[in-house]
Amino acid sequence: YNRQPRSGGGGGSAEELYKYIQSIDRAQYPAYRDIMGTWEYKDFSLIVDYVQSDPFAPPSRCRVRVPASRAGFSADLTSSKIRTVGFCDYLSRMFWRETNDAGADAVPESQGWHGSKGGAIMMEKPGQHVLERTSVLISKGFIEARFTITLPARGRSIEGLRAAAIFGDELPPIVANSLYARSLNLDHLRDHVISVEDQEHLRRVSLNKLGLVAFVVNGAVLPRKSGIDDAPMDKKKAILFESPPSL
Repeated sequence: YNRQPRSGGGGGSAEELYKYIQSIDRAQYPAYRDIMGTWEYKDFSLIVDYVQSDPFAPPSRCRVRVPASRAGFSADLTSSKIRTVGFCDYLSRMFWRETNDAGADAVPESQGWHGSKGGAIMMEKPGQHVLERTSVLISKGFIEARFTITLPARGRSIEGLRAAAIFGDELPPIVANSLYARSLNLDHLRDHVISVEDQEHLRRVSLNKLGLVAFVVNGAVLPRKSGIDDAPMDKKKAILFESPPSL
């Protein structure tokens, strides 16, 4: 493949991205390399940092950046490090939920060497633990979400129309429904952030003062759903934790 850089390489408008991807439909896979760069959508920026070398290689790495002023979240939700951890954890869960609910992260069954492959938007599913993650970050006035896309192909030929649909039809609703205050249950978000903050205070302050190493709240569901699923067991099937009167 004789790679010829497209005019204005390195980014542009979302419309230019769609047109370019459509124009390379059925071209050899390396033509995807020219989408690396920053693409400006109406309410966010898409940055393509890395494009996979072929359909079987590790997926392409992308980021979306939403200006904090447009996202519309209250500044007090990120007023401390632990609140920021809880806030970013929540948005990671919302982004993953949107990709999952839309089926955008579904990996199609293999159709052989010449069959259609790729086309999934993926962010690693957060577990039950609230951790400082790199999937969603607050950086220099932006909310940034990081994810991968398996750029679609048939054999080693680009499926340009399918790729254009991913960037034009699938990605914008995922961003709109997970990274903007207007689309989320803000009471639930605040409860999540405050709960994370309270737990951190209990661990670092209260337990030390009392000479304890852990705490379990009455009513907690300790059994897990299964040996390979860290989600809690259904409350209807579990015996809820109740501390003895001596405690």
